[in-house]
Amino acid sequence: MKETDNLIINYGSAPASYTYPRVADDRLFLWSKWIIIVLQLLSVVILLLGQTLAIFFYDLTVQMRLQEDGDEVGPAVVQINRAYGMADTILYIPIIVSSVLGLTWKKRRESIICTAASAGIHSYWSIQGFFTYIFEATNDVPGWTYNTPVSAYLFCLFYFCFGIGVLTFLYVYMDHLLSEFS
Repeated sequence: MKETDNLIINYGSAPASYTYPRVADDRLFLWSKWIIIVLQLLSVVILLLGQTLAIFFYDLTVQMRLQEDGDEVGPAVVQINRAYGMADTILYIPIIVSSVLGLTWKKRRESIICTAASAGIHSYWSIQGFFTYIFEATNDVPGWTYNTPVSAYLFCLFYFCFGIGVLTFLYVYMDHLLSEFS
């Protein structure tokens, strides 16, 4: 259902009684979509530097302050961090790249699945990281002397909110995205 005055439009599978105000909604949709795309691209850079690089050059990522020092977290945590780096390199980075390519260039419906998957991973790992810092620091874990900076907690909080925000965007604008990809 479209009206020629460009104020109201009904996208795709939404019920006929449900309409979107076009002008304000389109601006918010476009801004939100591009913020997500830019932050996804920034995430790829962060993951390549902090995770992929740590697989092969862990000490370099420690010097860059992207990983915890092995002397402060213990050798087992270093190997766990490297394993997370491998998983991120094999799965997480390609999902994010597929999401960005699909949302920008390819305009594919499948990109919605990749975007949702990356948002879920953003939220999951940030919660896991946040509570790892809390549990390791408060339970006298042998070999753990790392004093977690506030910035690490804020980084985890930001990514948790970003992941939930992306999922909310997909929920609110699913019909809009699907009509854009048709």
